[in-house]
Amino acid sequence: MTATLRTTKYMHYTLPDSIGEETIVNEYFKKVEAQYWQLKHYLNYRLKNERVIIPWVQIYEDWLQSLKNIRGTNHKGMPGCVSSLCIELLNVTNSFEGVSVLESCMQWYNKFYERNFELQFAERVRQLETDILHCSFSSQRMAGLTNEVRDRRNEST
Repeated sequence: MTATLRTTKYMHYTLPDSIGEETIVNEYFKKVEAQYWQLKHYLNYRLKNERVIIPWVQIYEDWLQSLKNIRGTNHKGMPGCVSSLCIELLNVTNSFEGVSVLESCMQWYNKFYERNFELQFAERVRQLETDILHCSFSSQRMAGLTNEVRDRRNEST
């Protein structure tokens, strides 16, 4: 997206942890520099760092809501250009370019989600095969032990 910071002074700005309890923003904005707050970066960060893959709509809504909350905060240390960046990012989502980026992110997310689902499915199948083999081995071992016990009884009588 073409939204950019108006000054290079705040390119490395991250939200302080003390942004305020009433201002709910994703941790991403406290860990990642403002120059990377675009949707593609946010999506990549969330998919890379979260153990559970949440639905696309929730990721997108979290991004939008975080930007709105940052823009609306009255935090004393909030630079005006960072607030302006949030406004621009929100406005770009309604433009032709923003729609194109949104569709690109959705496609990328869907591919990632499908690939992850396939990997989880393959891992589950592998685990089930391992469990079945283990059960089969245990059953054979139990049958062998039962036969040994029966043979010993027959020998002793």
